[in-house]
Amino acid sequence: MLLNVFPHALASQARSCTRPPAYSAALGAVIALSEVFRFPCVIQLLHTGVALRADSAGVVADIGNSVVQSPAGRFFTSAKTGEVSVWDRSGKFLFNFGRIGRGPGEFAAGPKHFLLDARGRLFVGDNNVRWSVFGSDNDYEMNFSAATLGIGAAGCCSILDDGTFLSGWGGVDGAFRIYEIRQRSAPTPTVIRAFGDREKAGRNRRRIAYAGGSTFWSAPDGVRLRTIRREVSWMPKGVEASGVLAPELLILHQDSSGLLYVSYSIKQRAFASLSPADQRNRLPGSPADKAFDRYFEVIDTKANLLLVSTGPMRPSEAEKLFPAAFFQSSSRGYQFDESAEGLPVVRIVEVKLVRK
Repeated sequence: MLLNVFPHALASQARSCTRPPAYSAALGAVIALSEVFRFPCVIQLLHTGVALRADSAGVVADIGNSVVQSPAGRFFTSAKTGEVSVWDRSGKFLFNFGRIGRGPGEFAAGPKHFLLDARGRLFVGDNNVRWSVFGSDNDYEMNFSAATLGIGAAGCCSILDDGTFLSGWGGVDGAFRIYEIRQRSAPTPTVIRAFGDREKAGRNRRRIAYAGGSTFWSAPDGVRLRTIRREVSWMPKGVEASGVLAPELLILHQDSSGLLYVSYSIKQRAFASLSPADQRNRLPGSPADKAFDRYFEVIDTKANLLLVSTGPMRPSEAEKLFPAAFFQSSSRGYQFDESAEGLPVVRIVEVKLVRK
């Protein structure tokens, strides 16, 4: 697995686990991280006590699959009903806005993806159809076609500090570049820069971890200024990046202190060799637990060292131990849960590194 970086500066942040000294890597360096290094830290998941809860009255019937937190501390969640729900920093529900429709400020039914810019404006990726922009007061401002900005799924997009839009879903308008930076200008955002040649057709989706300035990490390919190559014994041998056993990158996130959080899912070789019919027959109950292994790692990008590596573990176990996703530039994230009544709950958690 390759993780690529593009240059910027990061703010330091005190950690319970002592961080190694920073290491200055030469431009274009390839740094191998192996399991020989003695991991100095362990992960501790802290529950903040903040929870966003659906209610039986139907005011918030669903919480959806995407949660963001604004600079002011408010949380935003979505529901298939077309509404966006707003919560305060303590988890108290405030109000809904939006509805199903095709007009300004309305949404298509189905999943949504959220992004926030530095001014607190909310970008709603509307079921792969378009992006709608709402001001810090939640008033509708404009929309863009998903065909020009990308659909925003799976952490492949980010809004940079200067307000431009970075997409790792390159080639959405016919170009053959992995990454695109566009100026937001309705109705068709203009391309400022496109870079990163695609190696083969169809491999045009890259996760992005952005933590400010003009630098981002991405995997597996890109225009490389520095590369971290992760060498592990548990990676299946002879696996191509696009093969059936290739690891799936579930989380790629950098916090403001320079820690890079990476989560992989790897299909078990014995399972992958079965026919589709045999796979279905072998997977009663919790199918993912019998088909996939999960790993979670933390890399210090300043020292170019691996601080934590955990796994293999079952997906159901990983869901309890680690966040489903992180908030922008933060060590805080969220997990999905259910209340005693069977209603959706989002719990706000924080990842801490502590001494062994």
